[in-house]
Amino acid sequence: MKKSLNLIIISHAYVYSAYRAKIEALSEYHNLNITLITPEFGLEGGGQKVYAEQYEGKDYRHIILSGYFTGKLNFFVFKNLKSTLQSLNPDIILLEEEYWTQIAAQVTYITKKFFPHTKLILLSCENMCHIWEKEAETLYQKFRYASFHFIEKYVISKLDGLIFQLPGVWQDFENRIDELGFKGKRGILPQLGVDYNRFATISPKLPEIRAELGLNDNTFIYGYIGRITPEKGIEDMIHAFENWDKDNTKLIIIGNGDAEYVNQIKQLVRTLKLDDIVIFKNAIPFEDIPAYFQLFNISILLSHTTPIWKEQFGRVLVESMAAGTPVIGSNSGAIPLVIGDTGYIVAEKDIFSIREALNDAYINKSKYIKLSKLAQNRANTEFSYTAIAKKTYDFIQEIKKSS
Repeated sequence: MKKSLNLIIISHAYVYSAYRAKIEALSEYHNLNITLITPEFGLEGGGQKVYAEQYEGKDYRHIILSGYFTGKLNFFVFKNLKSTLQSLNPDIILLEEEYWTQIAAQVTYITKKFFPHTKLILLSCENMCHIWEKEAETLYQKFRYASFHFIEKYVISKLDGLIFQLPGVWQDFENRIDELGFKGKRGILPQLGVDYNRFATISPKLPEIRAELGLNDNTFIYGYIGRITPEKGIEDMIHAFENWDKDNTKLIIIGNGDAEYVNQIKQLVRTLKLDDIVIFKNAIPFEDIPAYFQLFNISILLSHTTPIWKEQFGRVLVESMAAGTPVIGSNSGAIPLVIGDTGYIVAEKDIFSIREALNDAYINKSKYIKLSKLAQNRANTEFSYTAIAKKTYDFIQEIKKSS
C-alpha cells in the first residue's frame, strides 16, 4: 500500500548513523514515505571527517549527495539537489539547518521556485538571537554577517513552519522572527534526543568498567562526558572538590580537548591535591556511553555562556537522565529547561553552589532516589526518540492541514 505523504528530511546531522534513531521512529507512522538527504561527511570538533554510512534498511530511503564546501555548516550546498527533489516529488521538506546558512537559501529557493505546492519546515538549534546587521565589528564580519542577514530575510519569510528546540527560545526570538517576515506555523521540539531503551537497559559492561577503573560497588561516582574545553566549566567542577571530605568518592572526566588545556586541567588537579579523587579518561566509543552514564551516580555539566555561545541543548543531559543518573547543571542556555525538576541547577561559575549540590547529592539519599526516577521518566516522556518523533509527526500534520 502506497504511503500518502512524501516527507524529505535534509540535514548534516544524520551523517552520524546513531542519530538516525529519530528517523526510524518517525518511519513508524505508516502514512509517511520518508527520504533522508545528507552530505557525504561531517566534521567532528577536532576537524576530523566522519563519512556518511549508507542506510540499507527499508524503513526509509537515504540519499547521500556531494556538494561544495561540505563540512562548513554555514556555507555548504548540495550538487544535484533540484533533480534529486524532482525525482522524489516532495509534499513536505523538513530542513534541519540554521536559517541564515547557504544550504537554507538553496533549499528554500529550489522549493519555492520549482515545487510551489511543497511545504517547507525549518528546524533551528539556535538559542542566541543574533541581529546580524548590528553585530559586525571587523570588515570581515561586516561582509559575512551581511550575507547571513540577507539569507535569513529571504528564508524566514518563505517558510511554512519554523521549529525551535525549547519554549524559551521562541520567547526570546519572537519579535525578531516577526521582523523578518515569518507568517508560518511555530513549533517547539528537539532535533535530537536519546535512544531511551539503550540508555535505560543495564549494560553488561559495568563490572568490567568498575574493575578497570579500580572502583568498588559502593563508590559514589561523579562524572563528566564531553569536550574538554573552557566553556564546559570543568575548572569549576574541579575547584568545587577542593578539600573534599567525603569517603569513597570519585570524579571521572571523560573526553578529549586541546592538549595544552588538558594539561592545564590536570595540573589544577595536582595543585589542589585531588589526584586520589579525579580520574581522567580519553573519549570513549559511542556504544560505551550508556554504560558510563549508568556507572555515574551524578553527572555534571557546568557550561559557561559566552558572547557567541550558550548551551543549545546538551544531549549528554538526556542521555544521563535516561540512564537514571541525575544531573548537576549550570543555568547556561537550555540546561535548566532540559533538566527541569529532575536534578540540580546552579549559577554559572558559582563554586559554592556547585559544592552544595555535590554534597546534597551524596548525603540526601531519599532525594537522590526520587531525582533518579524523575530524570528517567522525563527522558522517556519528553526526550526519547519515540516522543520526539510523535511531536515531529504532529507538527507535520498541522502543516499538511494548512495546505
